Amino acid sequence: MFNFFGSKKSSDLTFFPGGRLSATKIEIDDGYLYFRGRSGEVSLVPLDTITAVSLSSCGAGSSRLVITGEGSELATLPKLPTPWAVSALKWLTKNLNLA
Repeated sequence: MFNFFGSKKSSDLTFFPGGRLSATKIEIDDGYLYFRGRSGEVSLVPLDTITAVSLSSCGAGSSRLVITGEGSELATLPKLPTPWAVSALKWLTKNLNLA
């Protein structure tokens, strides 16, 4: 994707769990995992520290993505509808080679 000044954006992989209109974005770029939630929450985690990604249930139809590394929790991403969280989990395990 090009910005207005003509230089190319350096993003490698971008995923929108609920589609582009959901305003939730997960991006793998320059050695970091970047997450931006619907309410503006942001998480930035170095890729080389991630060892596992899992889901934790948090109520009626909602789940959170939990990113762990070396036995400690690196980030807990905000609540997502469970189908979105499952698709994000599949995308992350595939692109981070955790499977």
